[in-house]
Amino acid sequence: MDAVDKILDLLEKSSMTDKEFIIAIGSDNKNIVSNWRDTRTKSYLKYIPQIAKLFDVSADYLLDIHTTNKFPEDLEQLISLYSELSKEDREQVIRYVKLLAQDNKSE
Repeated sequence: MDAVDKILDLLEKSSMTDKEFIIAIGSDNKNIVSNWRDTRTKSYLKYIPQIAKLFDVSADYLLDIHTTNKFPEDLEQLISLYSELSKEDREQVIRYVKLLAQDNKSE
């Protein structure tokens, strides 16, 4: 999945309209998302920092940049699954993991 596909997927999974998204990334081009869908432009590249922040993902994720740091396989799987969740679901996962960590400390 290339960067524009990831961006469009994140937009689709969010509750934002194209118009809300365009405003959130600071663009004044009301056709920018449809241009990306039609692969008429790669202007999304200049909005990578704003898009990453908006969807709470890294620029590396959007651009499919892999670092040389390798995580254990179970952590890689967890990260992959986590990145597919909606923002609300990710927040719920964080709350749950914090509860698990607290339970482990009290044992």
